[in-house]
Amino acid sequence: MTDKNQLLFNQTKTNSYLIKQKPIKMKNQFLKITQLFTLLLLGFGIISCDVQEIEDPLAESEQLSFLATSILDSNGETDPNLRVAANLIYDENFEGSNPLSFTWKQLAESYSFGTVTNPVFQGSKAGKFELRYGDKIVTNTGVRAEVLFPAQNNRERWYSFAVNFPADGFQKDNDTEIISQWHQETLGSPSASLNVKNDRLILIVGNVQNVGSSKKDNIDLGPVPKNSWNEFVFHYVHSNGSDGLIEVWQNGNKILTRKGGNIYPGALPKWKIGVYKWTWASNKTDVSKRVLYYDNVRMGNENATFNDMSSSGTTAPAPAPTSPTTTTPTSPISSFTLIAANVNRDLQVISEGNSISTNTHKLNIRANMDSGFKGTVKFSLSGTRTHTYTDNSAPFSMFGDDGKSNYYFGPGLSKGTYTLVATPSTGASKTIKFTIK
Repeated sequence: MTDKNQLLFNQTKTNSYLIKQKPIKMKNQFLKITQLFTLLLLGFGIISCDVQEIEDPLAESEQLSFLATSILDSNGETDPNLRVAANLIYDENFEGSNPLSFTWKQLAESYSFGTVTNPVFQGSKAGKFELRYGDKIVTNTGVRAEVLFPAQNNRERWYSFAVNFPADGFQKDNDTEIISQWHQETLGSPSASLNVKNDRLILIVGNVQNVGSSKKDNIDLGPVPKNSWNEFVFHYVHSNGSDGLIEVWQNGNKILTRKGGNIYPGALPKWKIGVYKWTWASNKTDVSKRVLYYDNVRMGNENATFNDMSSSGTTAPAPAPTSPTTTTPTSPISSFTLIAANVNRDLQVISEGNSISTNTHKLNIRANMDSGFKGTVKFSLSGTRTHTYTDNSAPFSMFGDDGKSNYYFGPGLSKGTYTLVATPSTGASKTIKFTIK
């Protein structure tokens, strides 16, 4: 930790200690005064129906600043230990013991966030956010169960997540809530946010600060799909000017291309997911509970593609031969090697039907190619975990690598039975079945 980050951390601990020492009576008095002041503002019409557009400050700014820098290396790039693939900054699949550990959590209640085994999108777990009317206010305003991802240092970014709206936990409400937002710290309301109102998904985007949502672009993305998993991919070029870009895909189908300004002048936004329902700070709406399930939450860097972000992304098939042949094509893949990715060490060559004992899930698989092979290799993993990835340069590995013998990318392989199909851009594919125990 740098001296600057250590200072911020120490200041945060000191401030938190001093706050905790204030008498409860003073806190109650402050709360009553705040509530009275809010009622006065409402009486004079100062707070408009767009209250969320002017009241969304982020509390604990020093902690947020520390969080934003603590995962960056000396060059301002994301710590390589957090990167999970060549073009992914992070990929949260909720399979680990401490999901979302690198985020700033705004979770007021014990049920605000947890993991579940049903429903799941892929793997064995998914993340569950739950918000109820009456939950404590986490920040200065608004009732929320959200997590804030670390700061970014490039204006082009990819974001994706799979989301499930359960019919019994996400009933129709004519009031609005935010389920994903891009928030510029200290600049008020989010410049871009994915909202739900009357069972419709609405993307609200603007590049002028301190205006209500009605003065921003309100883009209807369609009905809220209930009791099913839907994967959304967002491609942003964050900009206040005409070169800004937002592209949105739902389940592989492109549903939006928007060009033009999408942030306020100032710092790049930080991404948040969860549920934020500001009205519940003062009034009940048609419903009293919101439940959302998330899985495969990803951020991609400026070099990412749709296939990197989509859990079912595909690439173009290898071109058909120009003339028929009577011989069976051979595969340029000679074998597969299992790698202990955490120490970048080859463990063994995997043969058909192998049962492999290992004490770590931090594994990767390399396809060993014939000398002189030039092209790409697409990996399709099925079984206990499903995964699709195309490696464009040697060495060719299932979860990606940095080209310098560093293989610590991807979610790894938990215990179970798998089938791996590796398809080179030229030549025949190669398939093996194996078990990790």
